[in-house]
Amino acid sequence: MKNIFLVFICSLVGFLGSSQGTTNLSFKTNHYNSNATYLSNGKLIISDKNSIRLYNEGTEDLLNEYKSESSFITCLIKNELDEILVFGKSGGIEMLDENLVHLRSMSIKGKGIVLNAEFVHDSLVLVLSSKNFIIGFNPLKGSVAWEKRIVDEKVLRALAVNQSKGIVACGGASHSITILDALNGNEIRKINFDRKDWVRALAFDFDGEIIACGTDDNNVRIINWIRKLKFTEDDQYLVSVSDDETAVFYELKTKSVALRIEDVGRVPSDILISPGADNLYIPLDGEKNSSTFYVSSLNIVPRRKLSNEADNLAPQIYISNPANIVNERVSTSQSLFKLEGVVLDEEGVLELKINGLDVPFEKSGKFILYVPLTMGDNPIEIISKDVNGNTSMKRFTMARKNLSGEDYVSDSATNYLLVIGIDQYSNWPELNNAVSDAKKVGSILVGKYTFEPQNATFLFNEEATKEGIDSVLKSYIEKVTPVDNLLIYYAGHGDYDDLLNEGYWVPVNARTNKESDYYSNSRLLKIVKNINSQHTLLIVDACFSGALFAERSRGFVENVEKYKSRWGLASGRLETVSDGAKGGSSPFAESLITILDNSDVDLPVSEISLGLKKKVSEVSNQTPRGNPLKNVGDEGGEFILHKR
Repeated sequence: MKNIFLVFICSLVGFLGSSQGTTNLSFKTNHYNSNATYLSNGKLIISDKNSIRLYNEGTEDLLNEYKSESSFITCLIKNELDEILVFGKSGGIEMLDENLVHLRSMSIKGKGIVLNAEFVHDSLVLVLSSKNFIIGFNPLKGSVAWEKRIVDEKVLRALAVNQSKGIVACGGASHSITILDALNGNEIRKINFDRKDWVRALAFDFDGEIIACGTDDNNVRIINWIRKLKFTEDDQYLVSVSDDETAVFYELKTKSVALRIEDVGRVPSDILISPGADNLYIPLDGEKNSSTFYVSSLNIVPRRKLSNEADNLAPQIYISNPANIVNERVSTSQSLFKLEGVVLDEEGVLELKINGLDVPFEKSGKFILYVPLTMGDNPIEIISKDVNGNTSMKRFTMARKNLSGEDYVSDSATNYLLVIGIDQYSNWPELNNAVSDAKKVGSILVGKYTFEPQNATFLFNEEATKEGIDSVLKSYIEKVTPVDNLLIYYAGHGDYDDLLNEGYWVPVNARTNKESDYYSNSRLLKIVKNINSQHTLLIVDACFSGALFAERSRGFVENVEKYKSRWGLASGRLETVSDGAKGGSSPFAESLITILDNSDVDLPVSEISLGLKKKVSEVSNQTPRGNPLKNVGDEGGEFILHKR
C-alpha cells in the first residue's frame, strides 16, 4: 500500500482543452437515479426507476425489458460472466443473466440505501450504504460475508475497488479516504486532507498504485464538483465528469488534457466506455436523455486490439503459489486456495483465463485468484493470450484431501435427500401421480438405501412454491460438506423456452406463461455448482430440457466413486412426458421404483440410467436421459447408491 498516492483531478479542470466529442445515440430515462453498464458483447443495459432495458450494440434497438421487484432501483452492476445485480431502495437485490432473465432474489436490510456497489470477484461484492456501512456481500450464497461501519465518517459517498490488489477505498464528508482489505473489511490505512473538501468520487488505476480523488475544492480555478472518475482500460487517461456538464480525458503520460466534451448533462451516475473503446456513455440522474459520444480519436487501446502481426511468441506463465508442483500435481487441504503467478509478454498480454474465468492482472503481469477446491482432484487450466493472438497454456492438478490426508469414504458420508412432488397446481392442469410417485421413491431410498430420515426433506403440493424450493436448495450450500452426497428428486410440470434454450420446473403457484414464476435450469445449476458435495444426483420426472446436460460420454473407470460427480436423470428430452393413469405411476417413476426396489446390490447412477432407458422405452414413446450435468463441477465420478 505504500505506493498509493493521490491525484487531485479537480485542480486540473481549469486548464481544459477545447476539442469536443460527437453525440452518437440518445436514450430516454424517466428516473433521477439512472444506472447503466456495458456487457462484454457491447450491448448496453440501462435502468430506469423500476425497469431495466437491454439495447443492441451501437444502436437504439430495444432487445428486452425487465420490471424490477423493487419500486426504486438505486444501483446496478455486473460481473465478468455478465450476470447483473440490481439493488433496490428497500434493500432487495435481484440477479439477472445477460438477457435480463431473473435468476434469484436476495436482500441486505437494515443498513440503509445502497448508494454504490462493485464486484471484487463473482462471490464477493462491496456495497456502500447510506448508513456509512461498507458490506462484503456473497451473491452466490445470498449472505453478508463481512461488514464495517466507518464510524468517523459523517456521510459516505464515494467507493472504488481494485480487484488485482483486493482493496477498496471509500470517502465522503469527513475529508479523508479509508483503504480497506476487500476480502475481510480490515482497515489498511487512512488518508487525511488538510483542506475541508468532500470526497465526491474515487477511482483506482488498473494496478492499484494510484487513487484519483474528485472533491468540491473551492481553492482551485473552478469550483464545480467532480462527480465521477474512471481510468481507461489501458491507463492512458483519467476521465472526470464535473458539475458544469463537462467530461475531461486527462492524459497521464503528458499530464495534459487530451479531450474535453461539453454538455454531457448534470449529475452523472457512472462513466462507461464501450468494450471497443470507441464510445463514451454517461448515464444521468434527473435527466430524461443520456447520450453516447464518439471518443475513437483518443486511440484508447482495448485489451483485444492487435499491435504487431509479426509477433509469434506466446506469453510466459510462471506460478509462484503453489510453489511445489511436481509432475503437474500438488496436494493441499485448503478449501479456498490463493493462486498466484506472473504472465509476461513483450508485446503485451491481452487476456488471462483460469478455468475459463477472466482474471485481472497488473502491468507487471502479476495475478492473484482465490480458487475454491473440492475434495479430490481439481484441474487447473491457465490460458494466456497476447495482443497478437498468440496463446500459451499451463495445466496442473490440485489434489485436495481432508486434514488427515484421507480420500472420500462412502461409509462415513452423509447422504442428503430432497424430494419434491406437485399434483395440485393453482393455475396449471392437475397431475395424477407426481406426489404419490415422489413419496414411493423417497420411501424406498430411506428404507432400503443409506439415506437417514433426519437428512431427508419432502416438499409436496402447497409446500413446493418457488421460494420454498429455492430456500431448501440454498440451504445445502452451507449444510453439505465435501465428503457428503445429495440426491434431488422432482416430479411435476416442466416447461421449455425455445428462444432462450432454457428449461424450467413449474412451482405449485406459478402462473401460466409467466416464466418469472418458474424455477429455471440456470438457477438450479448455479446452486448445484455451489453445493460442495462429493456427489450430487438430480432425478427429474417432468417435461424437461435436455439442455441441462453435458454432451459427452465416458467409459467406466475403477474406483469411480472417489471422483466427484454431478449427474442428472430426466424422464425425457425436449418433449412432453406421460404422467400415467390416475392411481398408477408415470412410466419413468414406475421404472425407477422397480429398479430401486428390486436391486440386491449397490447401484451406480450409470446402471440406473441404462435401466431407465430400456424400461421406459418399452412402455412409452419418451426417451429418458442420463448424463453428467453441464459446467457444475463433474470430474468423471458417479454416485453409487449403497444398500443398507
